[in-house]
Amino acid sequence: MQPQPVDDRGPSPLGAILIIVLLLAVWLGARQPRETVLWTVTTGDQIAAAPVLLADCLAVASTDGHLYAVTPPTGAARWDIRPPERVEAGPVAAAGRLVVGLADGRLKAIEPAQGGDSWELAAGAPASHLAAAGDHLAAACGGALLFIDATGGRLVARIELAGEVTGLAADANGCVVTVVDGRAAAWRWSGDRRWSTPAGQVPLRWPRPAEGAVYVTGDDGTVAKLDLLTARVVTTWRFVSPLAAAPTIAGDRVLAATVDGRLVAASPDGYDWETRLPARAVCAPVLAGRRVAVIGLDRTLRFVDAESGAEVGRLALGTDVTAQPVADGERLYLGTWRGELAAVAVP
Repeated sequence: MQPQPVDDRGPSPLGAILIIVLLLAVWLGARQPRETVLWTVTTGDQIAAAPVLLADCLAVASTDGHLYAVTPPTGAARWDIRPPERVEAGPVAAAGRLVVGLADGRLKAIEPAQGGDSWELAAGAPASHLAAAGDHLAAACGGALLFIDATGGRLVARIELAGEVTGLAADANGCVVTVVDGRAAAWRWSGDRRWSTPAGQVPLRWPRPAEGAVYVTGDDGTVAKLDLLTARVVTTWRFVSPLAAAPTIAGDRVLAATVDGRLVAASPDGYDWETRLPARAVCAPVLAGRRVAVIGLDRTLRFVDAESGAEVGRLALGTDVTAQPVADGERLYLGTWRGELAAVAVP
């Protein structure tokens, strides 16, 4: 048997090119962001209110008249109930329960484990806004502001207001902030008013309590940080145009989306970064781990780095998002016009 000659010339030029291309593809694939839809649950109609996370339950109200609850990691169904009347507000999480406002003026609390009834309270008018902190619940119902012990549905105080509530938020330190006719006011959970902003100023909206302060947004593109106890102005930011949605408070930083398509991060020292968006945002920015998520009128979900503002991923949704998304670690939960509740992995 004759020995065979050994070809020691190495791979051909074409083979070397193919190897380089393959290695480059693998490297790029490893660097590619993984914004992926993990699961989708379809309801009977659009989702118009933000999903709510409570323990191991993710709940959402659909305009089909049902409340749905799923298990967050998998999207597996937990329960599906139809309240006796249409849900006008909520759900919100209060005292370990899910609370909704019904069209007949009742406030209804639901146990998250099985979807059973907990308590009901006749509010006198349908709720337009609900806000909760710990065991406390505040509800704007008609021209009244209700303060409620959410452990059993006991009415603590009822305050008749001079106008319509257009913003409502609750603080764990024992304060409720309202916006009525463009003026902000802070209340104790007992129903006593702490302060209100003067008339004649720029109309305010979107109160956001955070760490002993409340952030309010002016129609002129300003965001002011006020001391929660005294209303003293701590810091003011002036953005180049009005905000398209409520700002998001992340520590001492404000994340704001403006009507002219900017996403801006501002801190007490100034403006940290600005990113131009191809389309105006339809909801408030969401801080999800090291990313900021924002959804535009172009039906695209974009993720940017929270420190630099650089885009790190995007996902075409193919439908409008009609409710504020919520984040839980490296996941984002959102509801759509088509009635889908979806979980998206944050890249």
